[in-house]
This record gives sequence, structure tokens and C-alpha cells, in this order.
Amino acid sequence: MKSSMGFRGKYRVERFIGSERIDAFDLTNAISDAGINYILSSAALGASQLSSWFIGLINSTGFTAVSTADTLASHAGWVELTAYSESARVQWSPSLGAKVLANATAATITFNAAGTVQGFFVASDSTKSGTAGTLLSLATFRNSGDTADEPKTVTNGEVWRVTYTIEGSNA
Repeated sequence: MKSSMGFRGKYRVERFIGSERIDAFDLTNAISDAGINYILSSAALGASQLSSWFIGLINSTGFTAVSTADTLASHAGWVELTAYSESARVQWSPSLGAKVLANATAATITFNAAGTVQGFFVASDSTKSGTAGTLLSLATFRNSGDTADEPKTVTNGEVWRVTYTIEGSNA
């Protein structure tokens, strides 16, 4: 019997102005090299488990690319968008199902200024623009291959509800 193990993830985003949902889209992601190393080392080598994860936003301004080699401390192709009301990155609180890890309740981001979102990431550092944690995943609207392929302009007061899912496979 041959088997391989893999992970794939998806960000599901719903946009609201007031109580009206104005858009929804899905973005597939890449698990970063640091994320893969964290998963393997904590599962097989007894490395310390990180129990808190947070969703961050990638700014379209100055964006050139994301890479699986990116880390929170070093990501030359992008910067974080921090124009939202929450004092820190919003928490991703997943639970485990059958080979699926996902937050059942969407993380809510309320924008307090106009901006343009290029994509998302999940990291273990809650601090906006923080660089000390582990970068787990990245996804962008550009070249996502999904329903959303362009960066999204946001307005003050707009609310996004974000669900992030990682699915394991043994295909």
C-alpha cells in the first residue's frame, strides 16, 4: 500500500455592510514551510504545541508576492494590513473533525479605515504586525484560482467574517 500525506486549506470570507451581506468568496491557501515544520515537529518530535492562532490580513499596498518560504519575521513581498478595529489579530479557534480543522464560529474583522486586502495569513502571534510567532498559512486573492481573483477594497465600518479550514489527506 502506498500513501502520502498532505494538507490543504481554505479561507471562506463573507463581507457585510451593516446587516447586509454584500459578497462572499473562497481562497485556497499554501501551508508555509514553517507551518509544515511546526506540524511535523509538534506531532512527531514532541516540540512545544502552539495553542493559540490568529488571522491576519495582507495589504495590497506594496504587494509583490507571497512564498511558502515566508515567515512572520521575513516576508519581503508583503506587509500586514492593520486598519481594523480589533486591538490585535483576530483569534482562529478551530475544532477537529474527521481530518478537518476549522473554526465553527467565523472570526469577525471590523474595518476602521479604507484599505485594500490582498489576502490572509494565520500565525501564532496575536500582535498586529508582530513578527515573533510561527506563520502557518498564506492565501491571496491574486491567482487564487477560486471565486475571488482581485484584491478587495474595504471601507470604514465594513465587517468581514472569516472561516479558515485545514483538511488533511492521505491520498
